[in-house]
Amino acid sequence: MSDINASEYLTKDEVKQLTGTSWKSSQRKQLDKLGYPYETAADGSPLVSRWYARNRACGVQVAMPSGPRLEFVR
Repeated sequence: MSDINASEYLTKDEVKQLTGTSWKSSQRKQLDKLGYPYETAADGSPLVSRWYARNRACGVQVAMPSGPRLEFVR
């Protein structure tokens, strides 16, 4: 995870605390149940936006974009 700015994403320990499990597949399943959006790293671990988690913890309604991510389409 050295290529990813750790401050942008929750640490592995923070994801473990949020989900209550250390298993990557179980973390993704719990994040899905909780409605947290995440990206999946190459090793299968979920990457949760620190910005999203902080806003949600403060009770801020965060609207995540839906639909295709066209910025990757050429």
